[in-house]
Parts: sequence; structure tokens; C-alpha cells
Amino acid sequence: MKTNNIMIRIEKFLTGEKEQQLFYSLGKEVKVRKGWVTIENLNQGKEENVSILTDDEKRIRCKAKDISFSLKQDGKNFMIDHLQLKDKTHQKFLSLRRKKEGEKDIYRIRMEEKDRRTIYWLKKDSIEIVENNGEEKTSYTFKKAKDGSLNAMTRDQREACWNCFKRLERDYATITAYISSHIAPIFKEAIDYCNPYKQAKETKIYCKTPTTKKL
Repeated sequence: MKTNNIMIRIEKFLTGEKEQQLFYSLGKEVKVRKGWVTIENLNQGKEENVSILTDDEKRIRCKAKDISFSLKQDGKNFMIDHLQLKDKTHQKFLSLRRKKEGEKDIYRIRMEEKDRRTIYWLKKDSIEIVENNGEEKTSYTFKKAKDGSLNAMTRDQREACWNCFKRLERDYATITAYISSHIAPIFKEAIDYCNPYKQAKETKIYCKTPTTKKL
């Protein structure tokens, strides 16, 4: 395939609305001009060139100062199969990987913030969260039963998972929005299941008004 044709397809993919929203939410704007790819840091107003390489797996690897990503062919189109973002100022790190298991997509999101590391394994019918805060390592799994219900968890486990989901949505909300079509609806169901406000409604106790005897 000619280089010009590849660049045209890369430009069409990277300037698509969905991809533009993803990068914009991460504080970046990807631009393609006459075959040159640049990334603007929206917080600093600086633009830098992006180096583009290929590897043995026929991936197109794009690398800038604090962000890198790779594109892989998905039928006639491209897909982002790896995205990595570093924020040295706030000691944050994000990695998103997409793999195939047969016909199913598997996403692995790795978040690091100071001394805490959280890994999310997201599939269409299950979610696994592994959290390591430097002292202990814990894991939580959501799986769907045949009737469509999620496996039961204790209140403490649900609260811990809720905090994991909250951190992910707080810092990288559009990451989950970007992959939601491949993992929905279990992601939303797991969040709803762990939501402490919904739990409070489920366990609300109604007290009867005491009656008094007539004198």
C-alpha cells in the first residue's frame, strides 16, 4: 500500500469526531496537515511534532512528548489499540490497551497516581478491578449470571469498587465513553450496583408512627 494512501486513512481516522473528542478531553488536539501529524497541548498552547513508526505487528505507532498511541487495522478502518499518557506534574499515568479474544474485545486500563495503582480489565460480560496502594493488593470481579444479574458483593467491596470507578470517571471520563459501545451495558450496571446513593434507597427503613391508647 502506498504511503500517501496510508496517511490519508490515518488523517481521516484521527480527525474523526469520536477520536477528536477523546484527545481533546485529555488536553490534546491532534492535527494532520499535508501528511504531518502534530499534537497541541491545549493547557500550554504548545504544538509539537509526532514521530510515526511501524512495528512487526503492522501497527502505526505515534509518539509525542507525554502522549503516545498506536493504531491497528480493524477491517478497512483503524482502531486505537494502545494509548499512554503521562502527567509528571501531578504524578499520574494512564495506559489503555485493546486486545482481541476471539471475536470479543478486551480493554485493560491502568491508572497510576502517586503510590496507588489500579487496573481495570473490561469485557462485555465481566469486569475485574485490581488495586494496589503500596501496602496491600485487592481484586474485585463483576460477572453476569445466566439470568443477567451481577454476582453479589459485600457493602465494603461495593464501596471500594465505587471509589475505583469514581477516580476513573473523575480523571478520564471520556476513556470509558470511548470504549462503552464494546463493554456496555455491564460497566453501567456495575457502577449502579456500587452506587452508595442507590444502596441507601434500597435499604431505607420506614418506621411506623407509634399509636396511643385513648384515655
